[in-house]
Amino acid sequence: MSRRVKSRHSQTGEEVEGTVVEIVDAKEPFSRITLANGAEIEFKMVTSQVVLLDQLGPDGKPQYNITSHMVTNVHHGDDP
Repeated sequence: MSRRVKSRHSQTGEEVEGTVVEIVDAKEPFSRITLANGAEIEFKMVTSQVVLLDQLGPDGKPQYNITSHMVTNVHHGDDP
């Protein structure tokens, strides 16, 4: 059964309705950067919900609201 929700449109801020679409597969690898002091920072975006909005975009294509958050890990180098 589809779950209906209300949310805020990310561009207009208006309240919109839509249907939660199940995420059946996600590939969310970490990106890694290394700093000159030896520290390594890993980060990735994790999607928790996707909503197919009832209204179409200006181009006539479906619009989605995506709820996500960033996960960050810091591995400190030898220097303080």
